[in-house]
Amino acid sequence: VTKKIILMHFSKKPAEFGLHFTIWTLPRFRRHLMDYKVVDSISIEKLRQILMEAGAKLERSKRWQYSPDKDFHKKKLQ
Repeated sequence: VTKKIILMHFSKKPAEFGLHFTIWTLPRFRRHLMDYKVVDSISIEKLRQILMEAGAKLERSKRWQYSPDKDFHKKKLQ
């Protein structure tokens, strides 16, 4: 039963729970499950195994960095 609840939570986007990020990471999802009292505790590895067995996939986090240099784009083209 707990696995079904875990997968139900995973099928929703973090924003649907009022969270400020766009994708789940294992540590964030683990914390979410404990905050919602789905589990008292669970290892990240066990969580990964449950998701893999169900065919769920985590998206890779993408980060963008911007240069504070106002001439960055000009210099980049040189």
